[in-house]
Amino acid sequence: MVQGRIRELREASKLTQGALGEKLNISQQAISRIERDVHCMSIEQLLILAAYFKVTTDYILGRELAGIKDSSKVAMSVSRDNIKFMKVLEDLNPDQKELVWVLADKMLEQKKQ
Repeated sequence: MVQGRIRELREASKLTQGALGEKLNISQQAISRIERDVHCMSIEQLLILAAYFKVTTDYILGRELAGIKDSSKVAMSVSRDNIKFMKVLEDLNPDQKELVWVLADKMLEQKKQ
């Protein structure tokens, strides 16, 4: 099911396997293996695909019948930078995470001024 959805989305967007691979930073061969269900994609790749195609991850995974085409209805659009930031946060201890939140709040306050 997954491979069919990815191929369907890719073809509807008139993308080649190579072009989609570039967007995910993987090879055309890897896209081919994912579409043939020979290789599983990573969670990061799944999130990037869902954000790119403006569908839910459940749709790609075959758990929903219809994709969501309206980007305002997508729960979370995830960019590569967001994913990288989330991975960095996972490695921090609680005190370091608190410091990040304090700094982020200060930056947001400055931006409003």
